[in-house]
Amino acid sequence: MEMGLKRRRPPLEAPVPAAAKARERMRVPIAAALVGGLTLVILFAVGSVLLISLYSAQRNTLTLLRDNADIGMRLLETRIRGQLDPVAAIGANLGRMIEDGEIDAQDHSQMTDVMRGALAAMPQASGILYVDAKLATLTFGRLAGKIVELPGPPPDMPAFREAIAEARRETHPYWSAPIWLPTLHQAALTLRVPVRRDGEFIGALSAIVTLNELADYLEKLRAEEHISGFILYDHRYLLAHAGMKDIEVQGQVGTEVALPEIGAVDDPALKLLLGEGRDAPIPPRPDGSTGFGQARISDDYIVLTRDMPGYGPKPWQIGLRFATSDIGSEIQRLQTTAAIGLAILIVTVLSSALVGRHLTRQIRRLAKAADRLRALELDQVAKVPDSRFRELSDAARAFNAMVVAMRLFETYLPKSLVLRLLRRADRAVKSEERELTIMFTDIRAFSTLAEKMRPWEIAELLNRHFDLLAGCIEAEGGTVDKYIGDCIMAFWGAPEEMADHAARALRAAAAIQRAVIDDIRRQRLQGGVEVAVRVGIHTGPVVVGNIGSASRLNYTVVGDTVNIASRMESLAKESHPEEDCVVLITEATAAAGGAGFGLTPLGVYPVKGRVGTVAVYRLLPDNG
Repeated sequence: MEMGLKRRRPPLEAPVPAAAKARERMRVPIAAALVGGLTLVILFAVGSVLLISLYSAQRNTLTLLRDNADIGMRLLETRIRGQLDPVAAIGANLGRMIEDGEIDAQDHSQMTDVMRGALAAMPQASGILYVDAKLATLTFGRLAGKIVELPGPPPDMPAFREAIAEARRETHPYWSAPIWLPTLHQAALTLRVPVRRDGEFIGALSAIVTLNELADYLEKLRAEEHISGFILYDHRYLLAHAGMKDIEVQGQVGTEVALPEIGAVDDPALKLLLGEGRDAPIPPRPDGSTGFGQARISDDYIVLTRDMPGYGPKPWQIGLRFATSDIGSEIQRLQTTAAIGLAILIVTVLSSALVGRHLTRQIRRLAKAADRLRALELDQVAKVPDSRFRELSDAARAFNAMVVAMRLFETYLPKSLVLRLLRRADRAVKSEERELTIMFTDIRAFSTLAEKMRPWEIAELLNRHFDLLAGCIEAEGGTVDKYIGDCIMAFWGAPEEMADHAARALRAAAAIQRAVIDDIRRQRLQGGVEVAVRVGIHTGPVVVGNIGSASRLNYTVVGDTVNIASRMESLAKESHPEEDCVVLITEATAAAGGAGFGLTPLGVYPVKGRVGTVAVYRLLPDNG
């Protein structure tokens, strides 16, 4: 980069120093380097490889083991969470519907239908129970593949009363310790969802997942994926293991099960966790950690564990075991691969003179195109020509295909957001709390409008509408977070910090008002479809960053501020149903950036689903 800048210096600048000219002359073509310099490097490397090959093979293999174990751990955790998280989500949603009165818990017929449907939607669960404040219960279980109503626990049972008392003290859904269920003749985990209305406890919902189902999954994972996994409870006890079916686990009705200790299963690998063997020499990651809680090794096995929080009062640990014989074979294969690679390198040196010039030209083309691609200047990326050499031809095709894919991908991601994230890549993946201004827009009576239009007309209308509004938002440095039906969600103040994010949002809103009103006038003259818009804006603290699952992330914002902004847009619909474009903002936005804008107070309004009220202002048209 420095030499490139020197070539572009104007004539009046100081001449290039002699030392720099000497370095320029010392640079040689790739063809000459391949024949001469690369030959010397390879010959020198042969001796080094012979001396350190065993050490490198061991370390590389352990690194490979660490990476494979990390992949296995992620797969194991994903599958386990895939078993339990849907139960938690459905249970929490069902509890919320009872709290909100959407489901009448006293209506036996309705509750029967709802709970049967919920259990049918949770194949991971074996049963579901609802108990009201008077300890009346409604229980359904999955027996012989059918969902049937079962007798609930007796109201005078101490363990049952203790569980209800515990639920009364909790405010959020939680997983219990493993308990014994005589109806199912096995131990199980229970998701408990306290149900309150106006702060008063009215009941509790429980969903049941048996430990045998987790053990069956581990057995299936070992048979299909060749991954031997297990789950520990409180570092000492076995919660799930392929060999646990041979151990009788019992307990008192509704009380915590006495789980078997690690040494109870006939698995010599698990005894390493009891102090046998030694610490495994797992290479650390760049952050200095191995990524595992325990890593133990013996002459026959390696065992690794990792914490998996979120499921009960005591911590869970997931673990994997490997045979050390697998490591030895990996080292042998690595050494063989190194020898073959050396031979290939020697042959490459002999043929390098024939391909050097072609390589140079093709690499320069790829480098130039990649530099354009790095800056996301996709319209200026030239097509890399084909090559007679297969690898370069494949690289050219792959690169050209990647450019085509990125051009398509560019239509789904804001280019400005991607460039901002690239400029702060060290912080781009971290979520952080920050004060932002959030905007929601919505088309008035869109459902009624769409009912009279064909699908392609609706798509054309929305595309034109989104182009109009997104242009106003992006002109003020805003980020369009997402399109939700006919709604736009946007924010100001991230990823780059903006001291005037509230003022920018208000200027964008004013521009939207002008654009929408002008567009409605045009459509009236031309006989087109008129689109009226409602806009809500709020300023406040949010969490902003990459949010989502391990397989898919979105750079977005979450928090109460987002909900209030959405409520402002809904309030605009209710308070001004007939106007062409209405912008409502909160007092926080007015205070942060409302100076110089035409604002009129509308009063104080309650916010649905939230305690307290919000002072609301309207941004008057043709102001700002």
